[in-house]
Amino acid sequence: MDIFYYSNFCPHSQKVIQFIVKNQLNDKISCICVDKRTRDGNNQYMVTLENGKQVMLPPNLQSIPAILCVKKNYTLILGTEPIIEYVQSVFNLSLNSQQLFENPYESTVNTRPQYQDPVGFIMTGNSNNNGILSEAYTSYDLSPDDLSAQSNSKNRPMYHYTPVNNNFRIEAPEDSYRPDKISSNVTIDVLQHQRNQEIPAVAVQPPKDLYM
Repeated sequence: MDIFYYSNFCPHSQKVIQFIVKNQLNDKISCICVDKRTRDGNNQYMVTLENGKQVMLPPNLQSIPAILCVKKNYTLILGTEPIIEYVQSVFNLSLNSQQLFENPYESTVNTRPQYQDPVGFIMTGNSNNNGILSEAYTSYDLSPDDLSAQSNSKNRPMYHYTPVNNNFRIEAPEDSYRPDKISSNVTIDVLQHQRNQEIPAVAVQPPKDLYM
């Protein structure tokens, strides 16, 4: 069973939780809240669950939301959209873009469908979610005050991410490079022999009237 890491203070996590609940995947994905965490004697993050037990966070987990793909060699997927796309592919679900990016804190009564916040900025010429410059996840070491409107959250750096199902290829020329250095097995005698073969010997005759 895959493990989903989230925070109750992270709006990006709430979008994934909303998706999991709507599709009744609560018993198919293990969800762990990272809000109650401490460091043990080995400097590892330990999360206290609701039943009082403690579990260790993966060492490579640096931000949330994140999902640990157990059956895919424990691959870690970060970001709201990549996680939902992964869950869709695993459970054969369909989801439109309106449902994916709806505000989880917005009530069903007071909706604003005509005015929604942007989810990212397309930095390239295509629209396949390539080069999206957006904060698609929240670092789990941030406090609730850091996520409030009065904090300096606007000064946090934005991150450049890519969906998990994209396969980028870099077009490179053929490898025809030849070093311009002399090989170690080339000596002066070999170079002189090659030069003598390339330049034909020309016999220079002295002038006939030189000794008259």
